[in-house]
Amino acid sequence: MELFHICYCHTLWTYLFHLRKEDILVKKIVLCALIIILTLFIADYVSVFQNYNKPIIARITNGADDGGSGLYKGIGYSIYIEGNFMPEDTTPGVTEATLTIFGYDIVSLKHD
Repeated sequence: MELFHICYCHTLWTYLFHLRKEDILVKKIVLCALIIILTLFIADYVSVFQNYNKPIIARITNGADDGGSGLYKGIGYSIYIEGNFMPEDTTPGVTEATLTIFGYDIVSLKHD
């Protein structure tokens, strides 16, 4: 039993700490891509749900004629917003928003 445990630990150690250079490069590239995508998502989240503005990164795919309401899509997420975006509106900004990640509603906002 101890021999199996020692061999298993040695194999795991070898796998984790003695990777080929190509494997390490691929893992670094994937990690950097995930960090960039997460940063873009956080920027849109803060813009809509904390500052009540339109998303910065996500692009509108189905919009209304009021200057900003509609469905915005980013990488792996979408944000549907309604708001006051016309110049004559007294309180400009987002009034309702729904964040969807991979098809699941995550956060909803109603702001007066």
